[in-house]
Amino acid sequence: MPTEKPGFTLIEVVVAAVILAILAAITVPQVMDSLDKQRIDDTYDILQEIHYSITNTNQTGFMNVVRTGASITNTSTAPGKLTHLTEPIVAASSTNYHNSCGSGATATWSYNATAVTTWTLGGPFLERAVSFTDGIALPIGQLQNTLIRTANPTTTPAYLQLRINNVDPNDAAALDLRVDGVADAANGAIRYTTVSNVSTVNYLIPVPNRC
Repeated sequence: MPTEKPGFTLIEVVVAAVILAILAAITVPQVMDSLDKQRIDDTYDILQEIHYSITNTNQTGFMNVVRTGASITNTSTAPGKLTHLTEPIVAASSTNYHNSCGSGATATWSYNATAVTTWTLGGPFLERAVSFTDGIALPIGQLQNTLIRTANPTTTPAYLQLRINNVDPNDAAALDLRVDGVADAANGAIRYTTVSNVSTVNYLIPVPNRC
């Protein structure tokens, strides 16, 4: 008499499927949350790296080495582009080599010979590839190469503005929470606007009031 081959009953299969579905429902969101957090953390680390390369006070940051006067606090030269941190600057009238200092919010001054020499001795300041046309690709969007001085540096506290384009609104809020401790689009170091469900994020770096 032939013996029956052992197998799973329909009920056992259904129970196993239900258990797997429950485990997936618990595990998948946790994995996705972890991946999202990692993207925000990686973006934060890059922004901090750029911030440090511009402003650190250990005589190795761009604004403490490339300057036009003797006083670091009131005559520091601000980079106009991220590429100025990685590629030698030149004393020229070309807009490609202008820094973001001047009498107005977006006015530019050319680098002088002293700045060129001190860059050569102290640079590069950012050990990261930067595209002149595209800037830096971040995990949450595209960081633009051009930096903007956001206030008149001779009269009010000034900032260098790093702009990140094409950011998901949820990522913008998460980055704001990571940097400022609160998701407030209009205040703090991270500020952002959202149009058609796409955010533009600005990261503000405090810099000396004058150039």
